[in-house]
Amino acid sequence: MIVLVMNLKKIVNQAWKLDSFDSIKLSKYMRCLFQIALSENQKIAESLLGQIERLAEEASDVSC
Repeated sequence: MIVLVMNLKKIVNQAWKLDSFDSIKLSKYMRCLFQIALSENQKIAESLLGQIERLAEEASDVSC
């Protein structure tokens, strides 16, 4: 399951780089990814929180 979470994290990172990707959809994907990680590995879930925070900051900077 950890491999799945790590691969999904890579996909989300690449999707974030796309100009046409919707940040609302990305937030839903991140929430699902976090829930999966939390049930499997708390350390990975904690690292995802940091990533989610960074992406949210970037999104708020772009929208302002």
